[in-house]
Amino acid sequence: MRRVVLFALAALLIASPAAFAADADEVKAQPKPAGLILPTGAALAADSNAAEIVPATAFRPATRGFDARRPLVLALYAGAAVVQAYDGITTMKVLNTGGYEANPMMQAITKNQKTLVAAKLGATAATIIGTESLWRNHHRWAAVLVGVAANGAMAAVVNHNMQVLARFQTAK
Repeated sequence: MRRVVLFALAALLIASPAAFAADADEVKAQPKPAGLILPTGAALAADSNAAEIVPATAFRPATRGFDARRPLVLALYAGAAVVQAYDGITTMKVLNTGGYEANPMMQAITKNQKTLVAAKLGATAATIIGTESLWRNHHRWAAVLVGVAANGAMAAVVNHNMQVLARFQTAK
């Protein structure tokens, strides 16, 4: 089972080879879209034969370029959800087979299955919100590193849970 978790994390990292593409912050030469130019109120009030030129207000749609690294971050979000869910499942299996929660901060939470699920959902949301905040504030590589570190840490916890489960199953 440990191989499955490690394989899944490796697949998430490899899933987006565009992560190592050129920096998305570089502006590529793109043609500017033709904007809609509307006259201001002063131009509407002016006589059309007047010699005075009134500046026009230009409305242009916002252009967004495709960021090739975005799929990597989305894969990290999915990985966070999968790893957190798998940690909750393996934790409950360990507790049901007679084990105990080694993390003192989680001992009170793991006594009730609903609170454990809520804690795992909260941890997943916190990881995604923190990573997305870094991404939107143009700390793109920091966002990727935080996502990888969070998923890696939880994968290590899942790996430990699986080792404990294996010990319980061999002892029976």
